[in-house]
Amino acid sequence: MKKSVLSSKVLIRKIPLLNLPYYRMEIDGDKTHVWIFGLKVFYQNIRGAKITRRMLFFRYSRVDKTKALLLHMQRHFDKELRQVQRFFQDRLDGVQAKMEQAMAESAVQQAASQHDLIKAAVENRKSLALLRQEVYGKLQELKRDRDRVCQSLESMHEKLQTEMTKAEVCLQTSMETLHKETSATIAPFVKILEQHPALATDMREVRFFSREAVWAHVFHDTILGSVWLKDKSFSPGRWAVGYPYLYAMYRVLDEVRPKSILELGLGQSTRMIAQYAEHTGARHVVVEHDPEWIAFFARNFALPPSTEVVKLPWEFVDFEGAKGVRRFQGFVEKFGLDHFDFISIDAPLGGDMHDFARIDFLQIMPGCLDVDFVIMLDDVERSGERHTLALMEKTLKDAGIAYAKGVYWGGKKSAVLASQSLRFVTSM
Repeated sequence: MKKSVLSSKVLIRKIPLLNLPYYRMEIDGDKTHVWIFGLKVFYQNIRGAKITRRMLFFRYSRVDKTKALLLHMQRHFDKELRQVQRFFQDRLDGVQAKMEQAMAESAVQQAASQHDLIKAAVENRKSLALLRQEVYGKLQELKRDRDRVCQSLESMHEKLQTEMTKAEVCLQTSMETLHKETSATIAPFVKILEQHPALATDMREVRFFSREAVWAHVFHDTILGSVWLKDKSFSPGRWAVGYPYLYAMYRVLDEVRPKSILELGLGQSTRMIAQYAEHTGARHVVVEHDPEWIAFFARNFALPPSTEVVKLPWEFVDFEGAKGVRRFQGFVEKFGLDHFDFISIDAPLGGDMHDFARIDFLQIMPGCLDVDFVIMLDDVERSGERHTLALMEKTLKDAGIAYAKGVYWGGKKSAVLASQSLRFVTSM
């Protein structure tokens, strides 16, 4: 047994483990009440007398009292057990009812969902059937249209074939007739040209100079009103660059705005580039071999401080299997580590060079080029310059540099190579 829990008025004893009180005594003033397993077995007004366990034992130790007490305890336990059973049975019934209700609701929802799915599937099947019929009808129409188009094309092809055959016959006949008439017409002129070779040369020169005259008008219209080209007096032609070269050069300077310019050959192009460099502050380097020509040029045109003239003598070397190719001595050592975005090449002298001419800049390519660049080469109608131009293109291709090429033809033929970003300068 556990020890008694005593307050000033209540004494209680409990059965161990079950925590169930089997003995209870309350003292209320001069009255004393005693319960055993919930049954009141004693009451006495003792007016403060002390109640002992022995007194209670002798007073209630009879057998009938014990039997009655045990019977009462059994009824009490049965009653409590029934209450507990009813409590748990009610809770169990409630939980089971809720579960059955939830299962019923879930079954209803699943049935409704399945019904909706079945309904949607039926509707989709109907829609697919209608769509299939519609697509089939469209395909049949397209097949009929295709057949009609094929028939029309076959008919047109047969007609065109017939017409082309007729046209070829007519054209062949016309060409033969025109050839005969043209041969008869130009035969006298051919005989005259054969008899007078100088006349044929003069006619070629007339054609070249007529082109040059057209370019002269185009050039003068272009530089009209130029902000930086103050001195517009030029003497192109012969050994100097022509009007097509000057026109392309002016467009490059005015629109590309290069910052580092290398010019091979002192002359008419120098007059233009020097004015541009003075106006914009660009770097301008001119390479020339003849000191007398440098002095003569300086007397007629004052070069600004922004223009530097580098005098390099000529020398003759073997190049790419060719003997005695003219170039500037020390050019590679002077400019091999430099960078330029505009290069004008009209020197050294190349008229007597048939294999390669003006190879100086070729020898420092492509390391000397900026990312955006323009190269102009004059006199590419001659074999020496033409071979050099082809080798320049090969050098750019081998280096993986994308470029564009253009030709300006007047009295002479000038070529332009430019980076892809500046390809417009090849067809201005």
